[in-house]
Amino acid sequence: MFISLYGEVQKEVIGQILLDDFHVAAVFDETRPICVERPAGIGEAVDRVPDPFIATIALTLEPGAIDSGVVFRIGIEFGYLPMSYYTAIEDAVRETLKQGLHGWAVTDCIVTMTEAIRIRDWGPMTNAAEHRKLAPLVVMAALQRAGTVVCAPMNQFRLEVPVEALAPVLGLLARLGATAEASEIGAVRCTITGTIAAFQLHDLGRQLPGLTHGEGMLESSFSHYEPVQGVVPKRQRTGINPLNRGEYLRGVATGEY
Repeated sequence: MFISLYGEVQKEVIGQILLDDFHVAAVFDETRPICVERPAGIGEAVDRVPDPFIATIALTLEPGAIDSGVVFRIGIEFGYLPMSYYTAIEDAVRETLKQGLHGWAVTDCIVTMTEAIRIRDWGPMTNAAEHRKLAPLVVMAALQRAGTVVCAPMNQFRLEVPVEALAPVLGLLARLGATAEASEIGAVRCTITGTIAAFQLHDLGRQLPGLTHGEGMLESSFSHYEPVQGVVPKRQRTGINPLNRGEYLRGVATGEY
């Protein structure tokens, strides 16, 4: 199970509630920031009847504007399928993109449906459920061809520290890879603002009291996402995996999807 936290204390509270109220002894992994994936290029994929669904879907996936989320477009004439089919495909696309190639949610992308089967070609055997089941295979095939870039959250911070602590605090920020964008130095206290990777905030908050004799104050808020440099973090997938066609089809056959 994955849960979102606003601080380490929440982890302790949730663990105690699970133990006291439900007699569940929970084991928590190390807290990690929630990353996202963005398309690295353009990918196209198509799956046609009857392999194994009575449906045909072709999708093109490409990068979108920053902070645009997932945009779904219909690139064929209306009338090929009933509106309920389009809705089923879009819902499946959005649900599938909650887990990308590395397990993180895919965002800031445009998905365009470029082909679909005419309902009269296959008669009553074609239905919205067939299209809903086929869509995850097509969108993940397109995503594989496009590739993704994993991006980690960056936070904007504001520090208030005693003047005598300025040099060691700036040294700590440099070691944590933070960027100090501005500082105001007064007679007694100074203010530092900048950006820092979200996963480094805990270390900053932990070491700040020692460097400032308990007189440092830290405020932070989410700023933006930046591509990860070095080892790409992965998130374990949940549910059946449309990146593995055999596993996915077995899951559909057994009713997991």
